Amino acid sequence: KWAEWARRFLLYELLLYATWLVSFSTFSLLFEGEDPEQPMFELLQTSRGVATMGASVLAVVAMIPFLYMEVCTIWVYQLGWINLWNLIDLTCYAVQVAITVLYMHRQNIGTSWFSITLSVQHILLWSKLHYFARAFSPTKSLLVDTIRVVIDDMKWFLLFLSLTMLGFAFAFYCLFRQDREDRPDFSNLWHSFASMFAF
Repeated sequence: KWAEWARRFLLYELLLYATWLVSFSTFSLLFEGEDPEQPMFELLQTSRGVATMGASVLAVVAMIPFLYMEVCTIWVYQLGWINLWNLIDLTCYAVQVAITVLYMHRQNIGTSWFSITLSVQHILLWSKLHYFARAFSPTKSLLVDTIRVVIDDMKWFLLFLSLTMLGFAFAFYCLFRQDREDRPDFSNLWHSFASMFAF
């Protein structure tokens, strides 16, 4: 069943999740340097404004199937659904909607709280990426196959470790967006990523 259905379903979920993650990360990068006082109708007159809004909306659209699966799970399990990981997922959905609504209405997007909210969302999204790593864990029984699996598993571990570091780089980049002069280690995304190695 794993090879035929569950693994394939998990890979489809990963594709959808990657769409959500890339859209939100793109939104964060495009949002940087935007004038928070600029009205939405003026912002949408620019190609960058349209791209930023499009990335924000695409992130919510890609999130909807996950929210739907969560609601169905709550419906079936009721109080048995409650655990830390499910509550974190629910927080992630709420934060994504809040960010998009605040951005669309141009409310509080120039505050430090909005930067913190962006950072928290990056940590939540990039951390959950590890959930999908199990789709890449083949098992074999021969020695040569076992060595190959270990090498393959290490490859995915390093990939997911790098992606986690990228997630924290995005988080710190967003968190310190108003303090670029005081925090030169986070002045751009590359510096933020490189600073993760120093920590």
